[in-house]
Amino acid sequence: MSSSRSRAAEVLSRINSVLVVAGLNDNVWSVRDCDSTLFVLLFKKLFGKLPGVIASPVSPAQHARNFDVVLRAVASDVLSMDLGHISPDALARGDLQALYNLAEIFSELCEVLLKREDESGGRPATMHAGGSAARPASARPTGTVESATPHPIDAD
Repeated sequence: MSSSRSRAAEVLSRINSVLVVAGLNDNVWSVRDCDSTLFVLLFKKLFGKLPGVIASPVSPAQHARNFDVVLRAVASDVLSMDLGHISPDALARGDLQALYNLAEIFSELCEVLLKREDESGGRPATMHAGGSAARPASARPTGTVESATPHPIDAD
């Protein structure tokens, strides 16, 4: 149990770091907070529009569908690589390894965007509403991205 709590704390720490770097003023307090809505919001904040998501998923199947949309967008539009090792169903179940893997990918993406910012001397185009040739057409922003509200829930 202790190693499970330790792993959960590691996942939450990684996700909270990504939220800060991405400019979202939010924290997750439990693995249950790490649902597809959070990762859809994170993708939209970094890359803009994400068509095909369910706006207010309630069932595990709906969360799995949204995770699948996020994974496909990251895999094809952003990284051009296979992310088949991360299961949308495992993410929807709150699998710690799957959540950590997805958080790690978003962490690396944030790092790349920040590196581009340093190299260009300004804010990276993919982290605000301005246009960018590097951004895929399917991920152009539609305007302001709303911030998620933290939901304090006891640790799992």
